[in-house]
Amino acid sequence: MNLYGRLVSVEGTVVTYRIGFNYKDITGVVQYDYAIGEYKVIREPVTGINYKNALDSLLRKYRKSFLEGVFPEKISREIG
Repeated sequence: MNLYGRLVSVEGTVVTYRIGFNYKDITGVVQYDYAIGEYKVIREPVTGINYKNALDSLLRKYRKSFLEGVFPEKISREIG
């Protein structure tokens, strides 16, 4: 299984991604302040799987890119 994200916006040091477990159904929304490494889930994905550890790992995976000013439109992380 994978966790997918699709870029919604970049405002200052905060990136907003839609997230989900199927690239065709990304129903959650997360905001990540990459400068301080903290995120806030705005809307939970419809799928009821515990994804918090995967989300943390996904955002850490791309933090270096964000700090360098690179904001991929699509991001993903394999779970399990």
